[in-house]
Amino acid sequence: MTIYNGPSTASPVLGTYSGTNSPGIIVAPSGCITIRFTSDGSVVAAGWTATIACGTPPPSPNMSNASITACSGNFYDSGGAGGNYGNSQTFVYTICPSTPGAKVQVNFTAFSLEANFDFLQIFNGPNTASPSLGTYTGATSPGIVTATAANASGCLTFSFTSDGSVTLAGWIASIACITPCQTITSNFVSSNPAPQADGIIRICQGQSVTFNGSGTFSTSGTGATYQWNLGNGVTANGTSATTTYSAAGTYTVNLNITDPSGCTNTNLINRKVQVSKTPTITTSATPTTICQGQSANLNAAVTMTPFIQNCTPPVSGTTFLPDGTGASYNTAITVNCYNNNQTVTSANDIQNVCLNMEHSYVGDLTIQLICPNGQSTILKAYPGGGGTYLGCPLDDPAVGPGTGRLYCFTPTATTLLINGPTSTCGTPANLSIDAGSYMPSQPFSNLIGCPLNGAWTIQVTDNLGADNGYIFNWDVNFNSTIPTNSASSFTPTIVSQGWQSNSTLTSTGTTTATVTPNGSLL
Repeated sequence: MTIYNGPSTASPVLGTYSGTNSPGIIVAPSGCITIRFTSDGSVVAAGWTATIACGTPPPSPNMSNASITACSGNFYDSGGAGGNYGNSQTFVYTICPSTPGAKVQVNFTAFSLEANFDFLQIFNGPNTASPSLGTYTGATSPGIVTATAANASGCLTFSFTSDGSVTLAGWIASIACITPCQTITSNFVSSNPAPQADGIIRICQGQSVTFNGSGTFSTSGTGATYQWNLGNGVTANGTSATTTYSAAGTYTVNLNITDPSGCTNTNLINRKVQVSKTPTITTSATPTTICQGQSANLNAAVTMTPFIQNCTPPVSGTTFLPDGTGASYNTAITVNCYNNNQTVTSANDIQNVCLNMEHSYVGDLTIQLICPNGQSTILKAYPGGGGTYLGCPLDDPAVGPGTGRLYCFTPTATTLLINGPTSTCGTPANLSIDAGSYMPSQPFSNLIGCPLNGAWTIQVTDNLGADNGYIFNWDVNFNSTIPTNSASSFTPTIVSQGWQSNSTLTSTGTTTATVTPNGSLL
């Protein structure tokens, strides 16, 4: 059976169906449907039963050439909830929000296409001319896809193509809408001590700084909460906060504001605090031995010690990954040492992403890297890997963290994590994927356009029941050739220097002095 969108077989094809691959609900945007049926010379079957209706068609949940408005319901491939999609299909399906101002969100809970022959491409807008959010094939699921804040239509468009042979189960997805938040802007008002002319607060080790801030709201700031991240591991609530910086380094201070709906500010104030390292002073005297009444020239050489910032230090501290069917767990690194307008421009801008972790069943995990604007790439796709361990865990019903292994994902690797070499460890002993560098399931090119600054997040989704794990630390490493913000690494400057006055010093300067003993023993 071939179905056409129009009054004849010269009209565009809506789909071709055979076997038990039901067309489901077919809607013809042209107003007419033409159905062409052919059978061979042997074997007959029950055929089909269908209902014809006219008027405003109900939105079809099945992939077709259609556009719907919805904020609930399901979205399937052309075969529906229980059938395979068809061969030689080319469909474009657009979902727009039925709630004004909302953004469509589609959650793919099952996904299976013929790898590298059948493809689903997703666009962030009302048509295929909109920006692409990714192309998917095989078992690499899109996961949760949401129209971005910059997408004024709130729509998502899906383009599906299949070749002339082999069909699979396709996908099952649910439709929802997300109401966008009001715009919240956090503001730096003042500090004590005050920033210098370049906006940087410069202090010595052990000195305290008081910060004052405020918020600007597009709707209302009633009930909003304010929390300072003071850059030294300390947080404080309220519009003002004070902290002491005991160690040398560069600290980035931000004010996070949350309204009663859970919406947060979209900006970073990124107020820099530079805490000077201790300078090195070398002194000398010429001559080194004198008699009473003679003089010696003293000289001091001051060397300022530079501070070199590590842009993305590993996030330490255990992140528990409980067993949870479909539950996701996040751990984030805040990157703040680049200029605010710098973005990822190439897959090679990210050298690697490394996780020190353990889990007693790699087969039920999806591991994603999510950048500050929500773009993502899958490091380890679900399903895949079976009952192999990651690291050396204490398998259920044992309780507590085991020992992690370091797994790095890099564009230069050629082996997926699930295909890595194994060795035996853990309790009870089982095959575990060896530490090493592996190829991500999706390319780092998915992250082109991501801001370098902001929260980079590892999201681990546990898709099946039983088994748990832990992330002990992780980091993302950017290409060292990317220039950093000049305020992140610095060499302190000398504000004043000089010899302290003394009765035996007959002259003093910034680095030199003359000593003439007056009868006292030095």
